[in-house]
Amino acid sequence: MEKKYKKILLLTVSMVLVAVIIAGIVSAIIWGPMLYINPAETGKVSDVYIIRNAKNNMFLIKSDDGHIAIDAGHDKDKIQEELNRFEIDILEIKYVLITHSHGDHVAALSLFKNAQIYINEDELQMMDGSKGNNSLPEGVKLESINWLRNEELMLGGHKIKCIKTPGHTLGSMIYLVDDKYLFTGDAVEIDKNFLKVHISTMDNKKAEESIEIIIKSLIKNCEYVFTSHYRYFKAEDLNLQIPAGLPKFNHLNFLYQAANY
Repeated sequence: MEKKYKKILLLTVSMVLVAVIIAGIVSAIIWGPMLYINPAETGKVSDVYIIRNAKNNMFLIKSDDGHIAIDAGHDKDKIQEELNRFEIDILEIKYVLITHSHGDHVAALSLFKNAQIYINEDELQMMDGSKGNNSLPEGVKLESINWLRNEELMLGGHKIKCIKTPGHTLGSMIYLVDDKYLFTGDAVEIDKNFLKVHISTMDNKKAEESIEIIIKSLIKNCEYVFTSHYRYFKAEDLNLQIPAGLPKFNHLNFLYQAANY
């Protein structure tokens, strides 16, 4: 009888160890790439204020009637703290341009109570349950959103080109402000000055096509490129090509789609 209990105990311990190993492997696959994310520190570059959250950046540009924000971040307390450093009243933020609806870009939207919110019209399907399960924070209604096409806006004295760049999400959008500052959200990862597909992208092929758009049409004509997770760059310093051997399968792609479909 004692031998039987020992066997059961050994089997139980073995199963637990296997489960721990599998959990470690899965965690490494999912979270390992996040270790390479390196957003810029809070500061100011030219006319752009950089606000750092834990793992990404949102941005502000002073306008004629307040400020324009690109993305909303996710950590309300941190955002408020950093805005205080710049002596910017959150009620002065009159416009928020969202690059896509992942939580780290929209979770703090409810902070901006005095702002008009703009999102690519194709991102609606990521939030209404038809193609995804992203959501806006409590208090922010889909009915209050200004839905964008490929178009040009004039907001607070600034010219803003809104360009659809599907791939990372169905409605990913980038913004070119005054032909000087390009805000890419997660439409692209920049690694060693090369442009490539960001991790956890829904559709790698569309993302590659969007990167081609960014390279051919936009970067060569602007001064700075601001990414959400990979700092900012002078456009002239970037290699305007997609590196050879760009992966056709993103190792998080399957997991992403399984969670959203």
